[in-house]
Amino acid sequence: AIREYGADALRIAVVSTAGLLQDANFSLTLAKSVRDFLEKIRTQYRVVASMPDKEPKWDRAERWLMSRLQRVVEETTEALENLDIRRATQMVLYQMDNDLSWFLRRKGCSSLKEAEESSSVLKRYLEVRARLLAPLAPYTAEEVWSILGMPGLVCKAEWPKPDQTLVDEEAEMGEEFVRSLIEDTKSIFRVVPGKPSRIVYYVAASWKWKVYRDILSEPKTPTIREALSRFKELDVDKATLARFVKTLLESLPKIDRGRLSSWVKLGAEHERKLLEEVKGFLERELKAEVLVYGEDDPDVYDPRSRAKLSRPRRPAIYVE
Repeated sequence: AIREYGADALRIAVVSTAGLLQDANFSLTLAKSVRDFLEKIRTQYRVVASMPDKEPKWDRAERWLMSRLQRVVEETTEALENLDIRRATQMVLYQMDNDLSWFLRRKGCSSLKEAEESSSVLKRYLEVRARLLAPLAPYTAEEVWSILGMPGLVCKAEWPKPDQTLVDEEAEMGEEFVRSLIEDTKSIFRVVPGKPSRIVYYVAASWKWKVYRDILSEPKTPTIREALSRFKELDVDKATLARFVKTLLESLPKIDRGRLSSWVKLGAEHERKLLEEVKGFLERELKAEVLVYGEDDPDVYDPRSRAKLSRPRRPAIYVE
């Protein structure tokens, strides 16, 4: 089995299916899958190692990838310290690969070879990955470390530590927002007849952001009556306001309140600016023209009155 699949593939096939109190569920099919995945990783290193060094642009996608890298370092270190080898393996092999795939999509690259302008960021990403890979797949880690042209042995290199200066909450939340928006839009595609040619996104009106911001800032969730009493000065129909507040209060137990609060603090203008920034990416992904409006824009294009359904972090969507 070692001759056919390699020691690293067998090692990972065993440890990735077991926990401290759980037997391994080893199979040769899994060993083959891991072997092929490790070969894919080697190919990634060869491609990036051949790229000329270029200064990073530090655009949104690059900031996001480096921020995600710090999260992975932190979570992998914690997993190994707790002897959770399966979780560590999932992070270093599969989560890092998923993050890299999303990065390439955001950059408009169909393959790693097309991402040459981000070579320095990619080399840093893969260098850290080699260090994290060392205790899990030592032979592969040494091989890819050498491919990158790094000195000495990776097993003697310093274990990576999260660089808090590279943690970018705004970039991470922004990418979560974009992914969620794509999923929501595609779910609409599935029920709309024909091939959509235009997608319109509506950012929620400013009064909705105020309601979210005020309610989320309170440590204790208010009653509907208490909440409505705070917003008497808003120039909004009372019935509309009551429905909106009721929906928000009912949703609070089901959401990540802290994450939503952080997003709401960025404001409506930030959300709209982000949508404008990623419009080209959305058009590539969704293969349709994309328009962005604010719910209360005087010239808003809204033939089906969809804008009123918008909420902070959940723009309303119209497809035609």
